[in-house]
Amino acid sequence: MNVKYFALIIFFVFISFPFYAQAQDINNNGSTIPLICKDGVFDIKFQEGRYYRVAVPFYGFKNFLRYPLDSFPTRTKDPFPAAIVSISEDPHEYFWLVQIKHWEGDNSLVLDLHSPSGYERTLSSNEPDSGCNIPFQSVQERFGQWRITPTQPLKPGIYGLFRWAKNNTTKSFLYGFEVVDGGLANATTEPNSVLPTKDHSNLYSNVQGIHLKNGQYVAGKIVNIENEILYIRTNDNKILSFHFLNDVKKFAYK
Repeated sequence: MNVKYFALIIFFVFISFPFYAQAQDINNNGSTIPLICKDGVFDIKFQEGRYYRVAVPFYGFKNFLRYPLDSFPTRTKDPFPAAIVSISEDPHEYFWLVQIKHWEGDNSLVLDLHSPSGYERTLSSNEPDSGCNIPFQSVQERFGQWRITPTQPLKPGIYGLFRWAKNNTTKSFLYGFEVVDGGLANATTEPNSVLPTKDHSNLYSNVQGIHLKNGQYVAGKIVNIENEILYIRTNDNKILSFHFLNDVKKFAYK
């Protein structure tokens, strides 16, 4: 093998290992994850559910995780929230996007786990029940970072990204949030983009807001325009995103 080629491979492995290890470490801890919505960017903390297994007459056993009612205070009107997770592999291997149910019996929140009936010839698993799963798409933004978005708009309700701790199927993490009614006027049928990669607000210093084609006016400073998405920081310090061609009518100048 060519000595220079071999040295190049060794160098690449050497500089890549720290980033790979960092991505794995982030995946394994219980840190917060950012949820990017059209009405703001939120840091979601995880909640660890309490596992229950109860006998159900004429059925078998029911498996579920229970959470306090006030576990997930984050609320958004955006039907396409985007979660950013740090992981080295496709999130479909580790994460589920799930809907959480309200259990009125003791006023708590519940995530149903796979619970085959006594008539089924299958074993129970630690996966969320199929009735709770929400299809999602995952896009790798860069090495060790993925964007997760639902493939269909979320109806009002409580949702979350769920995963088990690596090599520990008794400890789970649920990053929950609530989608409330009254969808944003600027909400499109497409998932959110990620945050702008650069701040070019100095290029738009004479712009004090934007007029939308739906008649709305948004006051604030434009952060950047990239990939046909306009990002604007509102006066209350929230970052909103709009499709520049489909949503924006004109700028409002100082």
